[in-house]
Amino acid sequence: VIEALGAKVDASKFKLGDEVYYAGDLGRAGTYAEFTAVDSRVVGKKPSNLSFLNAASIPLVALTATEGIIDSCGAKAGQSILIFNGAGGVGSFAVQLSKALGLTVVATASRAETIAFVKELGADYVINHREALLPQMEAVGVPFVDIAFDLYGGKLPEVVPTLKPGGKAITIQPFNPEKEKLDLFMMWAKRQSVTGVYMYSRTTFGYEQQRQGELLQYVAKLIEDGKIKPVVKHVFALEDVAKAHELQESGKVMGKIAIKIDAAACDDLTQR
Repeated sequence: VIEALGAKVDASKFKLGDEVYYAGDLGRAGTYAEFTAVDSRVVGKKPSNLSFLNAASIPLVALTATEGIIDSCGAKAGQSILIFNGAGGVGSFAVQLSKALGLTVVATASRAETIAFVKELGADYVINHREALLPQMEAVGVPFVDIAFDLYGGKLPEVVPTLKPGGKAITIQPFNPEKEKLDLFMMWAKRQSVTGVYMYSRTTFGYEQQRQGELLQYVAKLIEDGKIKPVVKHVFALEDVAKAHELQESGKVMGKIAIKIDAAACDDLTQR
């Protein structure tokens, strides 16, 4: 809830008492704080149908997914996308966003519970990323895709070959040419490209910061229209934040982890 406004804040967009959500930037402290100062350009109005706890789970994954799929790849209805690691925080959002955009979604998962979860989110096809991707994609009738999103990191050698000519791959981690060997000639011949998505790029380097506020407003409308839902699967008390980090680092998290500061923020979710 907005408690104070700076002199340069656009009064037509925000006023005292507005309920908002945002991811902020790395230059300002406050991830687990009750009050933070934030550039108004990267702020959006909180979806009216979400609690604060559920709303807090959205911005980081929403911005990563929208900046990658919409801004970097220009996704259009009728295209197809491969989402590598569809059950994670960003993956679970990317699956829903892609369906809302009218894309055919092939998502990967490897355990029975994650496969069921990704199907529930709306993926058209779910394949196992612990097995060769191309034969599985051929089997489900989507041999190649327009967009491939590596949400695990380090998987470009596996996802780039799934692209159609002119296709685009996105990765959430810095490209490591020593470990990720790509056939650059074939990519050039097929006019394929690879781009990175780093949600804090715009705030770190000070460009297009208003775009983050615009994307959060766009996402809020999708959530209010029922096209995307939050997927908070684990809620921890603030004093147990170390346990939350341990769970995140386990690599076995489905959906999102949330931290609650007070009991009222927990809604009907079970603390774990």
